[in-house]
Amino acid sequence: MNYAKRRELVALQISGLLPGLKNAKLVEAEEYGTLLIAKWGTQKTRELLNTAENLMGEYPRQNISIICRGDNNYPEELLHLPDPPFCIFAKGNLNLLHKKKISIVGTRKPSRIGLEYARQVAKIFSDQSFIVVSGMARGIDTAAHRASIEASGTIGVIAHGFSHIYPLQNGDLFQAAFHETGNILLLSEYIRSVPPARWSFPRRNRIIAALSNNLIFVEGNAKSGAKQTAQIALDLGRDIYIFDDPLMTDNDGIKSLLEDGAVNLAEYWEKNSTSIPQNLAELRKFVRKNPVYLGNGVYSTVQCQTQLPFFWE
Repeated sequence: MNYAKRRELVALQISGLLPGLKNAKLVEAEEYGTLLIAKWGTQKTRELLNTAENLMGEYPRQNISIICRGDNNYPEELLHLPDPPFCIFAKGNLNLLHKKKISIVGTRKPSRIGLEYARQVAKIFSDQSFIVVSGMARGIDTAAHRASIEASGTIGVIAHGFSHIYPLQNGDLFQAAFHETGNILLLSEYIRSVPPARWSFPRRNRIIAALSNNLIFVEGNAKSGAKQTAQIALDLGRDIYIFDDPLMTDNDGIKSLLEDGAVNLAEYWEKNSTSIPQNLAELRKFVRKNPVYLGNGVYSTVQCQTQLPFFWE
């Protein structure tokens, strides 16, 4: 891709314009400059292009990668979205983009059993060389990221620029990506200075949903962002997995997902206790008997290293 086209793509991304169906023909024809002028006019377009040029010079010096459509590192999975980003900003281990991935999402206020499920399932997949994708939020996201960063690695999709750390409790995960000292990659649609905002989290959710062919919804209510993410994944034709457990008291988000074809992993574990030694029943007994907080969002220490033999065969 030549420099001019790349600059136009970056300008489109920082303008906040989403491709959408109205602009599909211009995007397909790579008429990015025409699209900019049609939307913003000549003067605003010139300003956006100047800003894009500055970022393209500045970000490489800060080890921030600008990944645009057509680049080798641009995730093909994002093109399944009706509004894929023109560019995405990345900080950390770019190699993780080229490995098999699994998205894990859930509530910011999980039950203890939910936290343990998140940690367990993240560890299982990470031990099998899957990259765990989540949203860097409190609760389920944090448990999944922490369980996988020491194994195959994790991708955090954030709803703000890299100048902000949110939530603060995950500062060590952000620093591992910023200093490239950990097996983690952060992705953002936003330039460095953009702060977290209510409107940006739903947009982030579609990236989490699209990045993987499979998504695990651990726990959450019907109005949660995690439920929205799972619904987007369903609409994209992704395979969805849930945990239906009576110990989860705020988990009605699974109802419509089950109706739409999601698979209950709790049920799978119960039926496959011979192939998965640390099955659901054992895990639930353990959590009930050992509700001990160990720090970093982890409440127990069950180990499980058996591969789950489904959906990527």
